[in-house]
Amino acid sequence: MTASSTSEPELESPPAKPDPAEPADLTAKDASLEAETTAKPESTADPIAKPVAEKTADTEDGSADEAVSDVPASEVATPVEVTTPVEVTTPVEVAAPVEVTTPVEIEAPSPVEVFEGEVFEDDDEPTDDDYQEILDAEPSDRYRTLLPLIGALLGLTAITALMLISFALPAVKSAPHRLPIGVAGAGDFQAEAKSALTEDGLKPFAITTYSSESTLRAAIKDRKIYGGLSLDPDSGISMLISSAASPVAAGALTSLAGSLTSDGQMPVNDVVKLPTRDARGDGLAAANLPLVIAAILPALLLIPLYRRRPAARVAATAGAAVVVGLGLSAALDYALGSTDGSNFLLVSVGLMAGVLATSLLLLGLFAVARLIGVAVGAALLVLFAAPLSGLSTAPEWLPTPWGQIGQLLPAGANATLLRSTAYFDGRGGAGPTLVLAGWALIGLLLLGVGALITRPKQAEPDSQPLTALL
Repeated sequence: MTASSTSEPELESPPAKPDPAEPADLTAKDASLEAETTAKPESTADPIAKPVAEKTADTEDGSADEAVSDVPASEVATPVEVTTPVEVTTPVEVAAPVEVTTPVEIEAPSPVEVFEGEVFEDDDEPTDDDYQEILDAEPSDRYRTLLPLIGALLGLTAITALMLISFALPAVKSAPHRLPIGVAGAGDFQAEAKSALTEDGLKPFAITTYSSESTLRAAIKDRKIYGGLSLDPDSGISMLISSAASPVAAGALTSLAGSLTSDGQMPVNDVVKLPTRDARGDGLAAANLPLVIAAILPALLLIPLYRRRPAARVAATAGAAVVVGLGLSAALDYALGSTDGSNFLLVSVGLMAGVLATSLLLLGLFAVARLIGVAVGAALLVLFAAPLSGLSTAPEWLPTPWGQIGQLLPAGANATLLRSTAYFDGRGGAGPTLVLAGWALIGLLLLGVGALITRPKQAEPDSQPLTALL
């Protein structure tokens, strides 16, 4: 009883409350907590739950008063009052590093792109002020934009003008320029005919004399001349033409025959006629440019397929020439009727030679100058060689010396060889064949030069990256 009466005053005198004006001494409380933790290391539970559990156990045993009296005042007050470690949420509330989204949220009005000192917004269209700013800019900045535009426009204009001139000029300036014809008959007739054909100092014809009409006909069939005048003692004067050699030249000679007689009546004999299905020769005239393009296409298709294998490229080109030649011959014969009744295989061989020579030339240009060489070569063939081929008229119908230059190019030689194989059984095709063979040889030589140029680069594969060898 003495112990209980002694402990009651300690419970009735509560600890002095701290002055609110003075800061709480958390160090003392932390020290008491540390001491308590050191004294009872086995208790790892919540300090608040421990007294409550002890009090509950004592109450069940009937000794609640003793349990309460045994609990020190420091243990009762410490779990309730030490809320500062729990309430101090400074590490949590200090969210400045998390909430500082200035680098992300600070956005410009819109993404901008800078070009040559000028700023344009992606979402905004240029306004009058923007254009005025460009006009007010320094001349050096303004010319950087204007000069490329002006250069591009001038380049396009030059290309289109060149295309127009190259295709239209031969038609505008078309006329007989020393067109080869013949005169057969007696000596007096030959002199009189030459004088009539060269009247007023004009020399549209290159006249060759023959002793008889038979020899004149033979020269027409051999493609030495396009026609001529013949004086037969029995039948009189007649004009011999060859519409298969050139429909335009045949028409001009027919008109000439009517002007040489007073009554305008002179017999005209067509020695070598065009096929009945294409009596005016429109098929070959329209096929001029497609034939040139068809000869270019095999090279353009084979270059990316065999970039590192020149031998395979040449073999594939030869095979492509055979296929394309047969296809073109079939189209001219069965679809257009321009070579109806001709030797199909002979026409095909002639077209094969033209395709092979053109393709080999382009392959050689690629081997030496790569894509630039192919582009320049193809452009010259289309814009320069095709209009000068003379397939739609005649080489002698072009201005001098462009007709002769055109026959030295692959397109002109291919056109002349086509007429020879289609209508004259190959006669007159020796010269064009030699020209095509020469261009094919030039292409092979260029391929060899290209192989020599690229060989040092392929000699040391270890020093090159793998991607360069693929």
